[in-house]
Amino acid sequence: MIPARIVVAPDSFGGWKTASEIAERIATPLRAAGLRVVTRPISDGGEGLLDVLQSASLLDRVEHRQAYGPHGEPRGGLIGWRQAVPIIESSTWLRTLARPHAPWSASSAGLGHVVASLLDTPGTIGLGGSSTVDMGLGFLRAVGARLLDRRGRPIDGTARSLWSLHRIEVSPGLLHNWTVWSDVSTPIERGAVAYSPQKGVAPDHLAYLASGWAHVVNVWERWRASHALPRHTIGHLGGGAAGGLGYTLMQLGAHLKLGAPTLTALLLPDLCADDLVITGEGCLDATTGESKVVAAVALACERRQAALVLVVGSVGSGAPDFGDILVCADAARANATASSSRDTAFMHTIQVLVERLSGSTRDQSPQAAREGRRSQ
Repeated sequence: MIPARIVVAPDSFGGWKTASEIAERIATPLRAAGLRVVTRPISDGGEGLLDVLQSASLLDRVEHRQAYGPHGEPRGGLIGWRQAVPIIESSTWLRTLARPHAPWSASSAGLGHVVASLLDTPGTIGLGGSSTVDMGLGFLRAVGARLLDRRGRPIDGTARSLWSLHRIEVSPGLLHNWTVWSDVSTPIERGAVAYSPQKGVAPDHLAYLASGWAHVVNVWERWRASHALPRHTIGHLGGGAAGGLGYTLMQLGAHLKLGAPTLTALLLPDLCADDLVITGEGCLDATTGESKVVAAVALACERRQAALVLVVGSVGSGAPDFGDILVCADAARANATASSSRDTAFMHTIQVLVERLSGSTRDQSPQAAREGRRSQ
């Protein structure tokens, strides 16, 4: 049965195409086949946040801000405004553009400089896509906090100083009117081990980094006690985002929310049972269920009784079973000629999907989809 409306709502395919680009590549051949299609690219709050908000016409304006990258290099970027509230995509100033990564010397100060210029207004930070593991020390210095060692001497804002920190001097509630959209649900106690390897931290240094984060948590607890604040729950979802910065933002009073479900609700408000939703990501694996876009869209479809199709670049171990149809671009590429580009292989996959949805081929059952995934 041909759906009344197809909603194309993918995440980005990391390192290849943005969510908006993927949405258009899926939507164009569907429209050409005469199907009714709307595109709603979605972000989990990390890289690509402003792009999807602009695509949905949810920003009143954007403006340029100049600050620094994680190694102090001058870097400009855009912030968005919606209903007089600034929206900052943190990866603009937290992501290392050059390789190899140098996580121990990377700092979150650049993002802090941007936020410091906006402290007189409520704001939103999309948190994720960072190359930092400094647990927000650089950010703290940039917004005016004093970070001192046991002798009362200032320390720098990098991961090398985690163990030197003895006292934090900053006013409680500095970010009480700010909201944070975290791209992961990982709490602070698991963040160092979960994401630091992809930022360049060697496997045999992970325990050392985790101990540094635990030390900073203890310093924060002393700070909370000195201000008669209750102990903070370290298991709060999202605290481990952006190299532990999520936890630090919560200490400053920011309200942390999981980005994927928050943005899915914002971008798919009119989803209904007559819709067929196409979502996807670069790799469907065990982490997909940890508050990622695909999981959030699948839950929204379940609640609204909308049909769901997944288009993914590849399937890893532990991948959840969300959709009725699963189309793997990697599988299509393997069947294409050796000279075919990734884009050509992806579009071949989408054409197969178009034929199924337009009735040119027999609809694939959920059971067949699951068997097809296992065979790939």
